[in-house]
Amino acid sequence: MDESQDGAHVRWEPVRFRVPCPNCSGGVRMRARLGVRADLAGTGYITETCGDCLGRGWLPFGG
Repeated sequence: MDESQDGAHVRWEPVRFRVPCPNCSGGVRMRARLGVRADLAGTGYITETCGDCLGRGWLPFGG
């Protein structure tokens, strides 16, 4: 029996449940920003990394 079959290198970890982040879409969220240039002002949407899930798109469920 070789080393890959004897179970010596099997690492068991507890199951971690996760849920989709409700504050973003795939780790990216859109923020409305106000822009001012000379005598013009306007709004637009800028993409940014979600600070709640750190860009992963998932949150840990439970503790």
